Amino acid sequence: MLIKLVLVLFFGALLLLASADVLLNFARSSVAENITRSALMLLLSAFALLMLTAIIKSSHYLIGQVRHFFSASQRLQRRLFFFANKQAQFAELVTQQRQQLYFFKQQQQRQLLNKNNRQQVEALSKTIQHQLIMLKPSLSAAAFKRLQTQHKRYRRQLNSEGLIDLLHTIESLTKC
Repeated sequence: MLIKLVLVLFFGALLLLASADVLLNFARSSVAENITRSALMLLLSAFALLMLTAIIKSSHYLIGQVRHFFSASQRLQRRLFFFANKQAQFAELVTQQRQQLYFFKQQQQRQLLNKNNRQQVEALSKTIQHQLIMLKPSLSAAAFKRLQTQHKRYRRQLNSEGLIDLLHTIESLTKC
């Protein structure tokens, strides 16, 4: 409704401006000046009414949006979203903590396994060293040196299978 009124005022102002132009051609300058002033006032009132309409419409829209934002249903929905988000964050935190605990447990198991492996290698190494010392008089210097070199290499590499094979080799030499 207000838009129609603005359009009527706008077109009325245009008609008045056109009639003022026509009156200027007939040398009626004072009348044309008065008509031009009224046309400009009419045009200004049309734009003012248009701006007022825009302000009123946007304020109604804004007030409606604010009411909608602070309505009970929207507050409840935001609260539900908040709790759902908190629950998702908590689930993610639990998952991350579970993964972290699993990682640390795996690290601890690896460390214990490496420590046990080193202890086993040391025990095997002591047994082999003892067997080599006992077997030294019956072996040639080159064979003794070769066995001792293998022993040091396997011990340095923490190769328990190699040490066990070397122990079997030494035991087989002892039986001969």
